[in-house]
Amino acid sequence: MLGILLLSNPTSASPSASAQHQPTPITANVAEIRTAWIDWRDNHITARDAGPAPRLRVLGGVDIDSTTSEGQAYGILFASLFDEQALLDNLWIFANDHLTTRGLMHWHVGGYGVFLNRGAATDADVDMALGMLNACQQVSAGLWPPSTNGLDYCAIATDLINAIWEHEVDKPGREPRGGLNTNAGYELLPGDQWDLERDFPDGIVNLSYFSPGYFRLFAAFTDNPGWLDVIARGYAIAQQAQSIPGNCSRLVPNWNTYAGRVQTVPWHGETSAYWGWDAARFAWRVAVDRYWFDAPESRQMLNDIGGFFSSVGIGSVRTEYRLDGRFVQDFRTAFFTANAASAIWAAPNPTAVRCGQAGGILRSTPQQAYNQVVATIEPNAPSNATYYNNAWRLFALLLMSGNFPNLMTLDGGTTVAAVPPVPPLPTDRPTPTLIPTRQPTTVPPTNLPTQPQPTALPSAIVPLPTSTPITSAQTALRVQYYPNDATAISDNHVRPFIRIHNDGPDRVPLSELTLRYYVSIFDNQPLVFTCDYAEIGCGNLTGQFVAVNPPVAGATDYVEIGFSGGAGFVLPGDDSGQMQLRIHKANWAAFDELNDYSFTPRFAEFTDWPNITLYRNGVLVWGIEP
Repeated sequence: MLGILLLSNPTSASPSASAQHQPTPITANVAEIRTAWIDWRDNHITARDAGPAPRLRVLGGVDIDSTTSEGQAYGILFASLFDEQALLDNLWIFANDHLTTRGLMHWHVGGYGVFLNRGAATDADVDMALGMLNACQQVSAGLWPPSTNGLDYCAIATDLINAIWEHEVDKPGREPRGGLNTNAGYELLPGDQWDLERDFPDGIVNLSYFSPGYFRLFAAFTDNPGWLDVIARGYAIAQQAQSIPGNCSRLVPNWNTYAGRVQTVPWHGETSAYWGWDAARFAWRVAVDRYWFDAPESRQMLNDIGGFFSSVGIGSVRTEYRLDGRFVQDFRTAFFTANAASAIWAAPNPTAVRCGQAGGILRSTPQQAYNQVVATIEPNAPSNATYYNNAWRLFALLLMSGNFPNLMTLDGGTTVAAVPPVPPLPTDRPTPTLIPTRQPTTVPPTNLPTQPQPTALPSAIVPLPTSTPITSAQTALRVQYYPNDATAISDNHVRPFIRIHNDGPDRVPLSELTLRYYVSIFDNQPLVFTCDYAEIGCGNLTGQFVAVNPPVAGATDYVEIGFSGGAGFVLPGDDSGQMQLRIHKANWAAFDELNDYSFTPRFAEFTDWPNITLYRNGVLVWGIEP
């Protein structure tokens, strides 16, 4: 079997190179790109709990044991590019088993047939559609044989694209049902089951879902020029977002209204206005439009964004940015580096920017940007950090090296280069034990029903994505957890043993700290908090229950634990404070820990656990809020 990717000189030999607009030739080691794919594939794709063979699923997105449509789409899209037809088939068969009634994959599922959070997410849908369109083109060009599973890739791609058009594009007037009735029209909805009239009457747009290069292919493939209106409208909203008062960076926020203003959403709070874990993907998606079609709007956007990050310097790019150019988290991640590098590479005439961290001088060339992406990699271990960061690192490596081609240009006469054989995909892997470190996938609207496992929660409980986590990579303070009642589930109480570690040199006053342990109670029974033991004495602990409003899956309440001993109690460096706590109902009815966000039975010893959050003077310093 011939492969279409990872050519020795991709800038001159890529398929139909005249149709590509690679901004700057990059010297790339193709072996590094293939290794990046194999590492991601082997760490995150599994047959475990995927259902009858040959189904496979991608782990990651919310936690390391469940599957998101986003991750399934990444796997399908990568498989279409790395010439892994059997893998693409097996991933699609799993996705097909978990489609909404509108023909798009539910955004969050567990194992086979387990729906954790329902409704589709548009970013996953467009990536999945492109992967199936690529497969269609491979067969049409004679590069792949027909599917051995009887899949009609072209029909699948058509159905996906048409479903996105019908249910995730807000046309003028009353179509679809979840959109607005007085909108300008052709805005991209975040999913297929939103209710904007009720929840977001000024509209809601996630510009990191906007994929203009893809949409030009969708228009041609389905003979639907309406996709060109979606492109024009998306770029118009992005231009308005770049003009938000005080936005000297010319970046775009995570969430926008239809008028381009910041749309504050409850699951992101103030980070709705950041160039964050959603928004940064906008740079790569627009860079694809520049590479494939050299669209004028893409050139303008990338001159601004690439100019900002070149003025920062690719080696200095940090994690999350405010629109005034200040970074939020003082550490590097592959995700933010990859998207910043894509903008630097694709910008035809970047403008030096003086704004926040950007110093007014262009500091990075496209080659330097690419090299930094190669150098910035998360550890190769099955976790949410590697799942998301390394996926986007791989997307950037492919695009910048000239190996993310527009496969609509393929025909039967295209000459391609052979790809070295890849070892067969393992059918199963040990259950991952690392904790999630990031929540990348945006959850569908809060009115959607949810069905958490192992016990289904009432439909009134609504899913919300977690906040951006803070882990030991960024703070000296961390929380460790040992579920003392792991062998006695539902015995009328839960007994978490907790340690607060201080890995830094400073002596931290305990009076400045509070902990939150999240539980899920559905019968309105009063809750009781007891301290059985604490290193500083139980009399110096306070515990009060606070309702989560609105309740979310796994958390209707949390117990906020404070330390009332004053500044005399400190947590010295390289030490820990241990507590043995107990939570139960006032009437001692069965307490089902398995519904609790903070509970897990899988730790046999004290282990870092971000589902218990820690605050210092009211500011989150550890963990992931539900």
